[in-house]
Amino acid sequence: MTTIKKGGTQIRVYGFVTGIICMVFGLIDLLRDGHNGVGIYTMLVGVLVFLIELPVAPVANKLEFLFGDNRVRGIIYVLLSIFCFWGYFCVGAGISILLLAIWYLILGFM
Repeated sequence: MTTIKKGGTQIRVYGFVTGIICMVFGLIDLLRDGHNGVGIYTMLVGVLVFLIELPVAPVANKLEFLFGDNRVRGIIYVLLSIFCFWGYFCVGAGISILLLAIWYLILGFM
């Protein structure tokens, strides 16, 4: 994928860590009070980030048109971070995803 060639593996590692952070935040919130659905949303966002960053060859080849460009990834992560900040349901996950989005946008426009 173009991201691996252009951005290096550091951004992939940060993406994996971001996905894991979101999943952990979601699990903690789900175990704390599972009635409001915030934990489920945060876990789903974490799984989505983790899957977008997963460089499995067959999946990467099929999704190259969608996730291959750094700018497209940056825009997707900006939208996900806005979703995390909306209603203050997980500020920690939102900040982490927003940093990932900024990193991708900087790489995409360089």
